[in-house]
Amino acid sequence: MPIQLPEGSAGRAIEARVMRISESIPFPAFRMSKGRLCAAEVVGTIQVAGVRINVLPKTDTSEEARDSDFLVNILHAAGYLCRAHTSSGTVRASVRDPLEIMISEAAAELNFVLRDGVPRRYREKHEDSRMLRGRIDFARLATRLPSDVAVLPVRHTPFAVQNDLTHCLLWLATTLARLTHNSFNRQLLVTLIGRLSVIWNGGHRLPTPAFTKLRLTPSEANFERAVSLAKLLSQGQYVDPTFAGNTSGFTMLFPLQHLFERAMQKILAETLDDSGISVKNRAQPLFLLRGNDDGDQVLRLKPDYLFYRENRLIAVADAKWKRLSEAARGYGARREDLYQVNAYLDTFSAENAVFLMPRAPWMPSQWIRSYTVTHSGRKIHLIGVDIEKLVSHRTDVKTAARDALRNAILAIV
Repeated sequence: MPIQLPEGSAGRAIEARVMRISESIPFPAFRMSKGRLCAAEVVGTIQVAGVRINVLPKTDTSEEARDSDFLVNILHAAGYLCRAHTSSGTVRASVRDPLEIMISEAAAELNFVLRDGVPRRYREKHEDSRMLRGRIDFARLATRLPSDVAVLPVRHTPFAVQNDLTHCLLWLATTLARLTHNSFNRQLLVTLIGRLSVIWNGGHRLPTPAFTKLRLTPSEANFERAVSLAKLLSQGQYVDPTFAGNTSGFTMLFPLQHLFERAMQKILAETLDDSGISVKNRAQPLFLLRGNDDGDQVLRLKPDYLFYRENRLIAVADAKWKRLSEAARGYGARREDLYQVNAYLDTFSAENAVFLMPRAPWMPSQWIRSYTVTHSGRKIHLIGVDIEKLVSHRTDVKTAARDALRNAILAIV
């Protein structure tokens, strides 16, 4: 939808800056359509040139409060929030600002994981030492003069707080502290920065850690949520607004496809828990093509979900954030998606494939459309899921929506 900028603002300049910032984001965030700035399939916030743009998921009404609740609930269902709502003591409830709610949750999570102290890791260190520790670095020693024997170049692996994980947590706390306008959030984050800053002795600008290379050990599982949020922020190309430059601004954007897929993973597991159907999201990697000369495998096939009954695969499923149309042929399902799921059917030898798509206002509470693949007799099913109700914090609403989803899946498989 087109973005309405405040009256009196430099609209063209803001639009140009937003597009320039979004060029470095690894997923479609904004686009220009008929001379107007439009949001793509993302939700979140972007601030530039003194203007903050909140992009909320669109429900079937014009109620901004309902849209805000939906955003918070789907973030909760996707695992990025522990609570479906926050109290007025931590975030001003009257403002209903999704950014402040997210920052409040992240700050509370950081405070929780650091309750036992800063994480320690073994880290290889190269230094000159007057005593032998670890191993002598003979490559460096060979370049020394014979008279230079006062210290030895060594390599050792101390158990230290100066490591990539602590660096990641400090980067996250520093980033969030620069974003928040809430005094409670800022006070907590500044306290956390003080506890973590023992690892950083550089300048005032903290570099982005190598998030993609950071892997947690089983004993560090409690840091997974905080590290996931840091990775998400870094993928959104956070830019510090306190430093001058042509790209001044920041973003906290979430691809709706990512949130929908991740939320449905948890919802399906809980909804089908006692139905005799188990849901998995990982399988042995299978590929569509294999090279005749070198045997190189190409085009990995990876469905979002696999449905099993008694250890037998009965269906493959994909979650697609795609609004279907009542009037379109095949309800507007994309051709490339249908080709993809047909490849799943053949490769995984499954009889059923399921598309989970957000329910449109014209759909009844339990909407299913099924098609048969002409050459094989296998079936492809479209299911409209009421994601807003599935992630609702109201128990009665959520229960009714999950019962409808359960009945729709059982009717197919």
